[in-house]
Amino acid sequence: MSSVNSVGVFGGMVIGQALGGVIAQTWGLTAPWWFAFAGAALTLLFVWRPISQIVSAPPAIDGLQPNEP
Repeated sequence: MSSVNSVGVFGGMVIGQALGGVIAQTWGLTAPWWFAFAGAALTLLFVWRPISQIVSAPPAIDGLQPNEP
């Protein structure tokens, strides 16, 4: 499991560095930061609804709890 995580992290860093370099050469040095901001905003928009549903979900009933008198 740890090796899969490491491959994902370091592979993402390599791809991100290459992509960030191309973006910076094409649109300027601050462009990768704006692309990162837009990507984070899109991720927040996609994840917001599931998170709000989890927070407002009713508590699960656990059958292993002792009965109260």
